[in-house]
Amino acid sequence: MLNKQPKIDLPYYYPTQGWRTAKPEEAGLDSDTLTRMVADIKASGTQTRSSLVVHDGYLVVEEYYNGFKREDQQSLYSCTKTVVGTLVGIAIAEGKIKGVDEKLPDLLPGEAMEPWMRDITLENLLTMSAGLPGDDWLYDFKGLDEMLAAPDPLGYALTRPMVFPPGSRFEYTDAVSHTLSCIITEKTGMSAAEYAEEKLFKPLGITNYTWVSDAQGRSWGYARLKLRALDMAKIGLLYLREGEWEGKQVVPADWIEEATKHRIDANLLDGYGYQLWVDDGGWYTALGYMGQFIMVFPELDTVAVFTGGTPDTYSYNVGLADRFIIPAAGG
Repeated sequence: MLNKQPKIDLPYYYPTQGWRTAKPEEAGLDSDTLTRMVADIKASGTQTRSSLVVHDGYLVVEEYYNGFKREDQQSLYSCTKTVVGTLVGIAIAEGKIKGVDEKLPDLLPGEAMEPWMRDITLENLLTMSAGLPGDDWLYDFKGLDEMLAAPDPLGYALTRPMVFPPGSRFEYTDAVSHTLSCIITEKTGMSAAEYAEEKLFKPLGITNYTWVSDAQGRSWGYARLKLRALDMAKIGLLYLREGEWEGKQVVPADWIEEATKHRIDANLLDGYGYQLWVDDGGWYTALGYMGQFIMVFPELDTVAVFTGGTPDTYSYNVGLADRFIIPAAGG
């Protein structure tokens, strides 16, 4: 029997200065299902590090495991890509970038690149359909290791061969996401970390973070950002609230709408949008190696954050959405 009591009237607020908490049943969620989720995580033997659930803007679950604590920075791994994609949307809104149809030579003027790359659009980069070789888990990270070892990672990315015509299919590529970070630097005059500090982190009250840069001072775009799990949840809530925060449109609502569409068929989940993954069951997520997730369930007014520390933890954490989060919210 569901323990889902009538929802009480929770005042609308923004967690800029800190999260307000509520019991799951006060927010209209099934507390027994969420209690079982926490127990299941503890008994799973996985290296899940944190689980947070936000409903109606209130923190209804906040648990840490395997020695991790609230103030610990968590490695986002590829959830960093979603932050970079968000910054691209902000830069377009500010007129720093013309739009998703702009082509690579105009996005990175003065950079030498392979002739075939002249047809790559910003949208191709955002949707992992640029035509570059894959370089991540399907390829034992060979291409990623090569990029990390390169004196100039962007220069490495711009010399990659074409493996398919740009825009024709999906291929998950870390070099593409780092190229996006470099575009942010080219167009704003700031590293992605500096741009995020001013345009994204400061408005949301995110102050506890680390973002590593390459040898050229460009923030790594594929990973290397660390945040508290609580601040990962703020990014999820920003998306849930269509880019609006404290009365300000931090990210354009139309960018949120476009970024979270199933724009191209993918592999780990059904589709891919602009540097995030889309499940055709009605939710989308930032997703990172070893089980990092910022899951957003628009129809359920819910955000869930999970972090982890081993490759096997990914498979466990991704299943928590269907097993517990969606049922607890009545989906």
